[in-house]
Amino acid sequence: GRSSDILVFAANRSQSFIWRSGINTEFSEGVKIASFFGFIQQELKKYWPYILEKEGVVGEQDVEPVFMNFEASQSIAGGIIEKMVKKDRFERVNSTPERIAIKLTSAYTRAVMGNVSYEEIGKRLASSIKEDEKLDETVYEDVDAAVSEYTKILLENGVLDYGLGVHLYMSYLLTDERYKKELKKNYKHIIIDSLEDASPVQVDLYKILAEECDSMLMLFNPEGG
Repeated sequence: GRSSDILVFAANRSQSFIWRSGINTEFSEGVKIASFFGFIQQELKKYWPYILEKEGVVGEQDVEPVFMNFEASQSIAGGIIEKMVKKDRFERVNSTPERIAIKLTSAYTRAVMGNVSYEEIGKRLASSIKEDEKLDETVYEDVDAAVSEYTKILLENGVLDYGLGVHLYMSYLLTDERYKKELKKNYKHIIIDSLEDASPVQVDLYKILAEECDSMLMLFNPEGG
């Protein structure tokens, strides 16, 4: 096979650099190296038309998605929380809209990476907290309402953050049979670095890739993770 058929999943950006600097470019110039989210960003940009074909998923029909930075994400979430607070939502939470927004977007990303539907974040939070430590039930309903509005705004404008990008890739692109054929054609041999650090959603992706590729090498540190 050709070196361009090889895809390496590095643990993060710094590990990607180590992989690139350690490969003999004379023989392995075409090897593709990416972090988990770097790969998802790349694939969403390349195959965004497949997502746009899914009726009712994305409102803004741009050629490719726009990926937000942390500050933009916080600004949108903070605006949503502020409006809700003015309507007496989150009234039993002793925190500022900015702090609530930070916790909300963090919980959103953790939920997606843990294979939990973003529509159930409030319910999951409620079920995971001891009865004597629980906040009023309306707080968890407010969390779900805020997450729903946040997601709606992003999708209407074709704008993605980390969590929503992963969600769209796993739910809509990776389930598209045309895309699976492209995966099989583009990535025949896959190397996964630091498998012990993989999240549940990463493991799901690796399982599907294992079915599509010709070979897979998984590197695992039994003392890590």
